[in-house]
Amino acid sequence: METRLTPVAAAYSPAAPIAPAGPGPGAKTVSSADKPSARGAPQVEPVQEREAVPPPKLTTDVRIEVDKAAMRMVQTFVDPETGKELVQFPFENQLAFSRAIVAFERAKEQR
Repeated sequence: METRLTPVAAAYSPAAPIAPAGPGPGAKTVSSADKPSARGAPQVEPVQEREAVPPPKLTTDVRIEVDKAAMRMVQTFVDPETGKELVQFPFENQLAFSRAIVAFERAKEQR
């Protein structure tokens, strides 16, 4: 089966004249008196400068340990005032996964 293409006339022809740019029929020119700022529209007030406020001090202690069962370093951020652990990296579920992998590898080596 053979496919035949039928030529179609192009919508744009390089020989077609190009209309000059400018306002179209019925266009209205705007004078400076017609602009919103001249008609009493609300004016934008300049931003007032404020005194710079220093960022809050981060007062946390970092504890770095090695989890031998997981064979990974563990960073724990601790509040120095209360001694409460704020966050730990890697998270406990990630450490549990690492411990399981290490235990599997050690069991495999002992065979």
